[in-house]
Amino acid sequence: MKTNILESYSITALTIILGSLAAAPPAKSQPITPANDGTGTTVNQNSNQFNIQGGTQSGANLFHSFDKFNVPTNQTANFLTTPDTQNILGRVTGGNASYINGLIQVLGSNSNLFLMNPAGIMFGPNASLNIPASFSVTTATGIGFDNNNYWFKAMGTNDYSNLVGNPSGYRFNVSNPGAIVNEGNLSLNPGENLTLLGGTVINTGELSTAGGNITVAAVEGGSVLRISQPGYLLSLEVETLDATSLQNGENISITPLSLARLLTGGEIAQATSVIVNANGEIVLTDSNTLVANTPGDAIVSGSINVSIPPNPPYEGGDMNSIPLFNKDGRAIESSSPFNKGGQGGSNTGGQVNVLGSRVALLNSNINADGLNGGGTVLIGGDFQGNGIVPNSQQTFVNNNSFISADTITNGDGGRVIIWSDGITDFAGNISAKGGENSGDGGFVEVS
Repeated sequence: MKTNILESYSITALTIILGSLAAAPPAKSQPITPANDGTGTTVNQNSNQFNIQGGTQSGANLFHSFDKFNVPTNQTANFLTTPDTQNILGRVTGGNASYINGLIQVLGSNSNLFLMNPAGIMFGPNASLNIPASFSVTTATGIGFDNNNYWFKAMGTNDYSNLVGNPSGYRFNVSNPGAIVNEGNLSLNPGENLTLLGGTVINTGELSTAGGNITVAAVEGGSVLRISQPGYLLSLEVETLDATSLQNGENISITPLSLARLLTGGEIAQATSVIVNANGEIVLTDSNTLVANTPGDAIVSGSINVSIPPNPPYEGGDMNSIPLFNKDGRAIESSSPFNKGGQGGSNTGGQVNVLGSRVALLNSNINADGLNGGGTVLIGGDFQGNGIVPNSQQTFVNNNSFISADTITNGDGGRVIIWSDGITDFAGNISAKGGENSGDGGFVEVS
């Protein structure tokens, strides 16, 4: 009897009915426009490209502020920079969600890109990236610096002179943080970090970076996530904001869009993976599966790939000594680009984190295979709930989901953890085999 109650509860957590929605015509998406707040961002349209320049430089960081940030189909947002820029950070202040169905790219430097819009962010089926380093997209209300002593706030005035070095955390100073939905193909160069971090996060598209780190994380309101490893957008520690911190926060005047409004409010009418049906329910259209819609829900129904390809695009030689190139033909300087991610060893698979209060894999394919070592996959938490990543309260993996952390040639299989502090409902498939030539099987925990 107890088992039946738990199973019923775990399914209920993933089948929230929203109720009837008032029919409204989709709002027409606007182009990228700078905010008139003294940050100095300029946007110049050249045919189907929006060239973004100006901004405020602070050390190696370049800050931009937008009133609206949308990239329609067949259009491109070009962040134009100089070689001395390490991080580009952009905020959207106008209170409108961002609808991206074109290309976002960074030109002129090997910069990381951070995009922050508390109202919500949706990547349509045609969305893509040409970014030479890491990419973080978030509905946070602030991005921290100097161990979170200073904040790049999503609203209001910033003292940019204090915002130097690498980001150290994210703050969600609202009760219901905005949602992020990806239906596109977001791909980065080998060994980079790709992060989707919001209140509700749904991926039905493709996320990839060979040997790198991919984090899909959903948090409830009033939280701070601390980046525990400098330069890495994973290993996130969750803190709860106290009353004083909430009162002295960003004074957010934005009301984040609900997931239903995000899905129905933009120009991405051809979205086919997740919709609001006639009953007001949010469903995956390929399986008609209802999905959750409360802050802290992380849903993955597409593919996440941090594997090292078995047949890399070069002839002969060792992968550690070959040059790799960005899409614009510039060489990546690191002689072993795969050392940045995963477990820190060359030719090992990368790391995937799917984290939140409630986590679900629905018809999902996660690949962390490596040539000389399998990668790491954390779904809902780390081994026995220990470590510094936030733990899920409910974790659900359906029977059509597959997780692989195999070694292809030599070395041990990888590490796969399926965890929750409360209810874990697992019906999927996991593989963590050793190499074909040598190596032991990896480690798998479903708890």
